Amino acid sequence: MPNAEVQKMVRQGLNDLCQIDDSRISPVLLFPVFVIGFACVEDETRQQVSALFEKLIGFSGFGNVRLARDVAHQWWSNYDSGDYEGWNWTQQMDIYRISIPLT
Repeated sequence: MPNAEVQKMVRQGLNDLCQIDDSRISPVLLFPVFVIGFACVEDETRQQVSALFEKLIGFSGFGNVRLARDVAHQWWSNYDSGDYEGWNWTQQMDIYRISIPLT
């Protein structure tokens, strides 16, 4: 069962991120989008995170954004199937033997 307070903070963080409409700071948004994405358990918030990833991909086109998106999507799939090792995103990256520059 997801923690209601965490999900409330996820929605608040996404609301704040969606208010940012200045492409000059887009490069620094990958880390918060990724971390918030890892905490998403609801379809609505996952869709918002996916849209933010696509916006970042459109801005930069860097492979690290695509990889971060793919890791988040894999995490959601694992979570939904009950096959996950906890909420620690750094641990998940170690498990999959990947490293992503999140800046």
